[in-house]
Formats: sequence, C-alpha cells, structure tokens
Amino acid sequence: MEGSVDVTEDPLVHSIKAQISEADDLDANSRFKKPIIHRMRTHVRDEDPGACRPKVVSIGPFHHGDASLRKMETLKRKFTYNLFMRSRCNCIDGMIDSIRRHEEEARAWYSEELELDSNEFVEMMIFDGCFLIELFLTYFREGWVFLWRELFRLCDTTLDVVRDDCLMIENQIPFFLLEELFFFSRIRTPHLWELATEFLEVRNMLPERPELVYHLLHLLHSSLDPRLYDNPAQSHISTGRSAGSETSPGLSTLDTLPWAMHGGETRTRSPSLEIPSLTLEESTKARLQNLIILELVHPQVGDYFTCYATLMGSIIKTTADVEILRRCGILYGKMQNDEAAHMFKSLHRIAKCD
Repeated sequence: MEGSVDVTEDPLVHSIKAQISEADDLDANSRFKKPIIHRMRTHVRDEDPGACRPKVVSIGPFHHGDASLRKMETLKRKFTYNLFMRSRCNCIDGMIDSIRRHEEEARAWYSEELELDSNEFVEMMIFDGCFLIELFLTYFREGWVFLWRELFRLCDTTLDVVRDDCLMIENQIPFFLLEELFFFSRIRTPHLWELATEFLEVRNMLPERPELVYHLLHLLHSSLDPRLYDNPAQSHISTGRSAGSETSPGLSTLDTLPWAMHGGETRTRSPSLEIPSLTLEESTKARLQNLIILELVHPQVGDYFTCYATLMGSIIKTTADVEILRRCGILYGKMQNDEAAHMFKSLHRIAKCD
C-alpha cells in the first residue's frame, strides 16, 4: 500500500536487544552465572600433588565417595543427629525442600558437571552442611577440647586436620546453602557467620556479615581483608612485631631500597616497609595455597595473599634469610628453616602462575 512503512526490525537490532535483555538480571544473580567453586589449579597440582586432596573429610561433590574418607561419613550422620537434637523445632522437610529448590543454582556454582542424581546431590548437601553447622556449634558451645576429644575418639583425627580440610578450595559448598540449613535447624543465636568465624579462630571478629560470602574459605579470606584493620600488620596471622635491620646475602637487594625492614612499627626518620608476622605451622602452606588460588580464580576478592607470597618469595632465598626474619619477629613457629624457605619458594611460583 502506498505510504506504508516497513516495520520489519533489523536482525542486528533484534540480536542486540536480546543480548541486553539476557544481561538484565546479572546484577542480583551474577554469582550464579559462572562457576564459583573450582578444582585446584593445574600448576598447583604439579607443584604440590598433595595440596588438592583432603586428609580426612570430604565436603561437597569433588571428593564425595572417596573410599579413603569413608570413616568420616559415619561421623557426619552422628553430627547431623546431634544438630537435630539441639532443637525440637527443627525441620528436616524444610531442609530438603530448600535444597531441592536451590539445586540448579547450587550445581551451577561448581566448575564441572556433577555425576550425582538429584537425590544424591540433596542428601550430600544435607549431611555435609549439617556436619559443618554442628561442628561450628560444638566448637562454640562445648569448646574445642570437647570437640578435639570427639574427633579423636570417633575418627582418630584432630580438630586442626578437620579445619584444614574444610578450608580446601576443592572442599567447599555454597555458603547460602549452609544458611538455608541453619535457618531450618531453628537455631537463632548467634548467626551462622559468627559461629563459622569463631571456628576458624579469627582473632578479630568481623563487625557484621560480609555482603557476599561464597563459601567457608571465602569467609576466612574476607575476615583477613587488611582494609578491616587500622594497621594491617595486626591481622590474625600476624602480631606486627618490630624487626631489626639485619641483612644477609639473600636480603641484600633491600640494601639498595630506601627503607629498613621491620614489622608493625613505623620509623619516623626514614621510610619503612611493614611486613605482618606469620606463624609457621604444619597447616600454613596449605592455608596460604588455598587463599592464593581463591584470589587467582576470583580477582574481585583482592590479591593480598598473592602479593604477600610474591614479596616473601622475593626476599627469602636461603635458610639464613628465614632465620633473620625469625629474629626480626616476622616469622616464628615450629616449622624448620629449610622447610619454610622451600614453602615460600613454592608459594612464590604459584602466585606468579596465572
């Protein structure tokens, strides 16, 4: 017809509009749009094959069903029973319904297809999640001595080993699922994130729940964010002790820089470098590895531990360097100097590989 207008939409316009529409919901639900929980990076597996495998307990799907971890499955059932006994108002039906409602979202958090059917997935999340909640509650209410005895009596393991397993990057479940389970346990005080940070032995309790918590390892990382502290050298992994100005061949590069090395104390007459103190324990390497990998996988959380590993790996070249840092109060603990030097070299290589 004369004077009519062709209203057929340009295909490119239609395509762009469709893509904009698809992106419209990315703000509130962006955490579910790409995987959150990953396997350990390949270069870490090559660097330290033992870093990827939990010692006594599996949490989540990546190590679920591992025969070597089967003993703890019985303890998970016992702890789940103990959790239900804490409140007559708990609701197992509500827990199951909630996990089913969030199953698709929860599966999307993992970086690979999970070979579990729906019932297996829900059952795993119920027992693993309730185990963690009861672990936190037992630590908080009955104390670490009682919990230590129970773990040793029932599974011949220690609280430190279980805590380290719970902080492995491959051994995580979504924190929002833990909060769902906690809600239906009908235990109201304190909040779950407070129980969790208490269990993690974070010395400086967070003033409030972080806006977004991916999982337990991420909660620990958030608790150690140096922006939370007036003096970052006073974080829970450090004491900010004063260090001297001694040097060694491995530290000689610092002689050319306009600062003296010392931790937690600022000299007024010259610029200074502050280095937080670190306790060198059996779990230190694994803990730092997992925090570094979390930063490499999720750059938005910050790069504090990656930078720390890069700095310390650049400073420490020999066991003599470790000894100097011990005398300075920057490093302390029972780890041998040669083991500590090797650890920092390894962490340095991991931090550089992205």
